[in-house]
Amino acid sequence: MNMTQRLRLRLLTLLYVISCTILSTWSVVRASTSQDQLTSGFKATPNPAVSTFQPILTDSTGNYSLGFLRLNKTQLTLAVVHVLSSETIWHANITRLPGWSDPTQLTFNGSLVVSDPRSGVFWSTYTDGDRVWLSNTSNLQVETSDGSALWQSFDFPTDTLVENQNFTSKMSLVSSNGIYSMRLGQDFMGLYAKFKSGSDPGQ
Repeated sequence: MNMTQRLRLRLLTLLYVISCTILSTWSVVRASTSQDQLTSGFKATPNPAVSTFQPILTDSTGNYSLGFLRLNKTQLTLAVVHVLSSETIWHANITRLPGWSDPTQLTFNGSLVVSDPRSGVFWSTYTDGDRVWLSNTSNLQVETSDGSALWQSFDFPTDTLVENQNFTSKMSLVSSNGIYSMRLGQDFMGLYAKFKSGSDPGQ
């Protein structure tokens, strides 16, 4: 084996070691930042280093993640996003948004709860379940140990419906700016818009 062949062999060996190290590190990072289910005693807080979305729970295919979604730089909501597109599929209906700071926490002890010690509860599923998981259709569920669903995000759509998600007269879709909405009646589907007092709906 001449000198050129030896150098080439060493280079290939070095590249192999580097590739294995990167893959191993990536696996550790994914395992430490996101789980496949949440059980009693779980707790997570916002990471100040994250600028947009902090994954907490991921479905089995890796297509969807539940996590903290940063809003207005200093606030957050709990959201399910499509990983590749970063599009929000669902978010918790939180009227008073918590801050992106250490006091804010997501916990699970039967109920999935967003809260902080000073301001109290911002949002909760109000359930008595055994685990939380995310299906490969983006449906977030709180279940009992026998697999019975006590709560699911598909029953509380925000501004998006996905394939095979039911939409009933008890639900509504509301645009992200809060102006437009869609609801079902007994024999009709209604699209609604809010206008400021004195504005011209034709404009």
